Amino acid sequence: MHEAHPLHPDPERRRAGERHLVDTIERAAELGVPRVIAACGFGEAACAEPFESCRAFFERVAPRARERGVRVLIEPLSPRRSPAMDQPEDVERLLSALAAPDVFGTVLDTGHLLDGGHDPERILRGWPHRVDEVQLRGARSEPPPPGAPLGRWLACLREPPEVVCIEHRAPITVARVEELVAELRAL
Repeated sequence: MHEAHPLHPDPERRRAGERHLVDTIERAAELGVPRVIAACGFGEAACAEPFESCRAFFERVAPRARERGVRVLIEPLSPRRSPAMDQPEDVERLLSALAAPDVFGTVLDTGHLLDGGHDPERILRGWPHRVDEVQLRGARSEPPPPGAPLGRWLACLREPPEVVCIEHRAPITVARVEELVAELRAL
């Protein structure tokens, strides 16, 4: 959803984003994949009414996701990645407005939270919606640094997420991967 999404200033690109998400839901259902990830936007420009555009976009997608039994997880991105709807509170408000917890859930990425100047512990502790997936990452798409409070972050959630992953762009050693996996398994 980097090129076509609900925040794109071009209405045709917004429609293309919707078609892409519906196609993704269809493929997920065919493959038995229970969830897909979506974002409100990506890039530098946004449409005139970001919240309303996102709400309408996801409302149109909801019946198909419900019918196919696929959850759509909305991931709040940081201001470094998205031109609007770039605060956790924006996605929190969107999920409340959609009022469809059977269809919509959340992916919270600690890297996006850190990049947005947020305390992951505070956001994870206070998140009022279901968190289906947590992506553990450091700031600026780096791996979680040694000593990052991964366990404390995960312990803040009201219930364990279905998926916990370590996401980053910078290469790390096999030894560091093994350390992170061991740390997560110990939780």
